[in-house]
Amino acid sequence: MKVVCCEAQDVLLKKLLAEDYLTEEERDILRWGKNITTSKSRTTKRAGVAIYNRASSLETLIGYLYLTNVERLEQLMFQLGFSTGASSHHIAEELRANLRKRTGNSTNSQQPPMQ
Repeated sequence: MKVVCCEAQDVLLKKLLAEDYLTEEERDILRWGKNITTSKSRTTKRAGVAIYNRASSLETLIGYLYLTNVERLEQLMFQLGFSTGASSHHIAEELRANLRKRTGNSTNSQQPPMQ
């Protein structure tokens, strides 16, 4: 599943923010996670520091909820389209559309669907 890459996590975070789904406390956790410094790596060079930082902030929030409020974590994951028997197809489509916008490529029909 391609949801582990920072670009996909960035799309997921933007979805949560656009839907105004997160509590103020969760937004504080995002800000905290976003400020974690990292050394330069291939990932930050490939995706860019801003995308990598937003992805890190989502990972921080998920870890925080895993430790403090599993029920809320399950709600958040359901909001993102993850549930028993759910398909991540719509997330992959959203990611591809986002990447096409960034690269200016409007057609990408030759690539197999992300899983």
